[in-house]
Amino acid sequence: MTCVVSEGVWLALLFRDDFMCLNCNATEDLQPAHFIPRSQGGSDELDNIMLLCNDCHRRYDQLGKLKVSKVGRKFFFKSL
Repeated sequence: MTCVVSEGVWLALLFRDDFMCLNCNATEDLQPAHFIPRSQGGSDELDNIMLLCNDCHRRYDQLGKLKVSKVGRKFFFKSL
């Protein structure tokens, strides 16, 4: 499942997260991921989007093997 965001949010996300996956620091195959899914009331705002590589996004969304928490504007990751 790929998150689609506006070009402005995408560019802001890339710069905010230093063009790398917030979990593993990969710099290829990056994509936006919702912290709170839209189906659960999450928005497409930058504060609800994190930059993950395809593998970490899959571990987070589909496999449930990556727990993400957020304090303020900082995301924290834990492998399950």
